[in-house]
Amino acid sequence: MNGVTNNIPMLAWSWYWNEYDFELHVSKNAYDVFNAHRQYNNKNECGGQLFIDISFNNGLWLSSATLPHPSDKSSKHWVELNSDRCELEQNLARKNGFVFAGYWHTHPQEIPILSHQDKISIKRFYVMNKEVIRSPIFIIVGTSLCQDGIKAWAYKNECYSEGLIR
Repeated sequence: MNGVTNNIPMLAWSWYWNEYDFELHVSKNAYDVFNAHRQYNNKNECGGQLFIDISFNNGLWLSSATLPHPSDKSSKHWVELNSDRCELEQNLARKNGFVFAGYWHTHPQEIPILSHQDKISIKRFYVMNKEVIRSPIFIIVGTSLCQDGIKAWAYKNECYSEGLIR
């Protein structure tokens, strides 16, 4: 199974941001990437990029979450994605009609929360990319298989807003 039915991706769940009146559907393909890379058994953090497919008539879809890459640097409590691989992935995604939305990474916690370092990284990312992306999405994958085991935040107007699962 490739996670797509009648050209519309299979839905894993949706996140909703009340204050922005914004909903993001998460495809099963993206969920499968998150689930396959949970930070179990003292593994290092890992992560990738997020891309939205805006071509569907039923809303915005988080259709692609890129895989961790061997050139990324990481430890048990931080990850730094290789900038060259990020640029290549973004160029390929643009050619395929996808829009860069932000980043995902893992945490060793069951239910992830934004760490102080996450907030610094998000703010730094926004300052460097605000001409390209107005409200980036950041997803943290925890170890719990419950719905709260994967959380998303939007960064807008210098605020970190957590998405609610629908």
